[in-house]
Amino acid sequence: MLNLQQTNIRCTTETMIYKPPIEARVLKLEEENVGTTNELYELQVEIDMLKIKIQHLENLVIGDNK
Repeated sequence: MLNLQQTNIRCTTETMIYKPPIEARVLKLEEENVGTTNELYELQVEIDMLKIKIQHLENLVIGDNK
């Protein structure tokens, strides 16, 4: 007979649900973390560029013309 604990499958009365091994779940979370970190870096670069543009516009408004 099939041992459900060995196959990483949980049974409910309605359906059978596949539960990936912990290593696969950890790998997926690590990949998502890298993606999130990259997105945050890109946003920081955009913020820095906007700060420079704002500073330039402020200089134009006060007549510094830099």
